[in-house]
Amino acid sequence: MKRMEPDRLAHRHIPITQPGASYAAVDRITASLSVEQKAAQLLMVGLPSGEIDPDTETMVRNLGVGGVILYRRNVRGARELAALTSQLQDMACRSKAGIGLFVAIDQEGGTAVQLWESEVATPPGAMAIGAAGSEELAHRVAHASGTDLRALGINMNLAPVLDVNSDVLNPVIGVRSFGADPHLVARLGAAAIRGFRDAGILCCGKHFPGHGDTRDDSHLDLPVVPHDRRRLERVDLVPFKHAVAAGADAIMTAHVAFPGIEPDATVPATLSHVAVSGLLKGELRFPGVAMSDLMSMKAIADRYDTGEAAVRAVAAGIDLLLAADDRDLQRTTLGALVSAARAGSLSSARLDDAVRRVLRAKLRVGLLPASRGALSRHLGVAGAYREPLEPAQSPRSVAHEQFFANVFRSAITVVRDRRKLLPFRLSDECLLGIVFIAHENELQGERWQRAREKLLQAFSRRHGRCTEVREATGSDMGTRADAFIAAFCTRKDLNPGEVEMARSLTCSGKPVIGLGLFNPFIIRHIPEMDCFVAAYDYCTPAIEAAVEAIFGESEPKGTLPVETAVERR
Repeated sequence: MKRMEPDRLAHRHIPITQPGASYAAVDRITASLSVEQKAAQLLMVGLPSGEIDPDTETMVRNLGVGGVILYRRNVRGARELAALTSQLQDMACRSKAGIGLFVAIDQEGGTAVQLWESEVATPPGAMAIGAAGSEELAHRVAHASGTDLRALGINMNLAPVLDVNSDVLNPVIGVRSFGADPHLVARLGAAAIRGFRDAGILCCGKHFPGHGDTRDDSHLDLPVVPHDRRRLERVDLVPFKHAVAAGADAIMTAHVAFPGIEPDATVPATLSHVAVSGLLKGELRFPGVAMSDLMSMKAIADRYDTGEAAVRAVAAGIDLLLAADDRDLQRTTLGALVSAARAGSLSSARLDDAVRRVLRAKLRVGLLPASRGALSRHLGVAGAYREPLEPAQSPRSVAHEQFFANVFRSAITVVRDRRKLLPFRLSDECLLGIVFIAHENELQGERWQRAREKLLQAFSRRHGRCTEVREATGSDMGTRADAFIAAFCTRKDLNPGEVEMARSLTCSGKPVIGLGLFNPFIIRHIPEMDCFVAAYDYCTPAIEAAVEAIFGESEPKGTLPVETAVERR
């Protein structure tokens, strides 16, 4: 594999707070908190916009919630985001307890990001890293991405995804997984965890015990993984065992039922004492923070009242509840935990254990009064550290952009090329037609529209006669150009209309190159397509890498990390 450019801006090793005498401060703080303050530390909440509204200030300054999660709606630019996280941390540090916030984000990489190319360099997604197959790259990508997040005052990334992509029809995981081999996922996931930790931020592996073999989306319903314990041990649990050994700070549970673990098949893992306290914390000996997925997802919300679900989750062993969407639900959650603790239905021992796990994680990144000064000066970032983001500290690191671009090049995979169309050679008079094949609702997204423009520009720079083929179907499809690029970009499976469009191209008798800009599994619908290149993502560096490979400007070296699953189905 070609050697990558050095990561010049992310070379410092961040010291990790070790267990021992320093944990005495955690015990003292825990003992000093009221029941209300303890319950609040178990909540991570969202913000409605890029500004701090009065309700958010109440949550942070007065109630003392444990953390906030940032979504795309909260991002107006890099400097604005750094100012927002700084204000939030200042509020938290001036609260009665004086405990800093978890500031978390879903920045998995590739298309699964909340920060876009205008704010930070886009890290490759999990499946792209899986195609490159290198633990060193997985570590370096996480380290570089973690450094960028830290510069914005973000101290927790809800990554890496540790799900083994066992089902090609999985509607929610897809390219977010490193691949179909549990040992590959384990190796790369553990390397990513070490990378985030070395960058000085917390990480969260997800979704325990495994969301990779489901055909239902837990945002919409309760998926059930029917496998017995032996199969789960052999596949789904392997990456999580490695994650614990690698020092994962947090593990997020799945709102998925596992009859092989929990006898009651209607109980999702998040609410299962057997799954969380028994398996994760007991058998796997996980010492960190057990975190829930979003509690308003329908797998939970359609079956349990908000307060009941919160109490059941914490009683099962959850230490941090993701309650991001609705202020009323957040208040209900907090009130239910306080009432249960006072009534004794949530034991004081369980509540204190959850708080201690949360505070130990905060100690590691300088969020407790006893640890904030020295470590915050060492990190030199926004947030509780009271230092604004300077222009020279812009997370749009050129070194990171170049490094990530090289990783994308290492990931590009030629899945098949029966007619030896690659590298693609066209005479100057040939008209190259670009056909975008995706679900209509996905085509409307802002990032996809930008990707569409970038792809057309990338091909046009290399071949002057390019056109986008729109709305052409059936026999008309074969008359519009001399050769075609079929650009697939869909998170889910192809629908019949999309399959028909792709087959119309292949039946034209003209050269057709399929380009998978998201889910590579779709190729199984079009066995007659002679050439297919997988890029795994539709961010700009992935598009550039794919077009370079098609025209022979770089050598595609990736290996399809889900080949077994594709062939099996």
